Amino acid sequence: MKIIGLDLSLNKAGVAAIDGDASIYQAETLRTPQKVIAAGAHARLEWVRSGIDERVQRVKPDAAVVEAPAYGAKGTAVHQLAGLWWIITHDLWKLGVPYVSISPGSCKLYASGDGSADKDAMILATARAFGDFDGDNNAADALWLAHMGADHYGQPLVEVAGKKRRGTLVGTKANPIQWPVLSAGGA
Repeated sequence: MKIIGLDLSLNKAGVAAIDGDASIYQAETLRTPQKVIAAGAHARLEWVRSGIDERVQRVKPDAAVVEAPAYGAKGTAVHQLAGLWWIITHDLWKLGVPYVSISPGSCKLYASGDGSADKDAMILATARAFGDFDGDNNAADALWLAHMGADHYGQPLVEVAGKKRRGTLVGTKANPIQWPVLSAGGA
């Protein structure tokens, strides 16, 4: 089973893929070039969308785990980030890739045991779990999102302590995580 994790960002989007059957992963950060940023919002959204779409087409995942929008975020980029989330999830839908949306806090809690972990804590948790990881915090977040999916579907690459897993993979009673049901061969 192949799972892709997406940490959406206008400047540095994290993308990670896990192949649970082969016990391998890849993680990277798509850095939006300054000239694309200067070209405006549409050029920026299209650059990120195109980069993610290229990786989704290459990986051919059975499912995707996408970081949910940070609903408490403030600033001028919030509107564009919401648009990016909808563009990416719409593209996944068009490709027939089932996806689930995971809150940033749930991902942090799953990875580090702290739902408000900072970037350094996420890098440390990633380095401890995935000894050969050499990416930045965006790639780390994407890797943990993909790993949450692999764990949910019974193919984790690393062991995550029970306390961290329990609530983060199921959500809450009021807000349960709606994991896609996959057929035996994938989506």
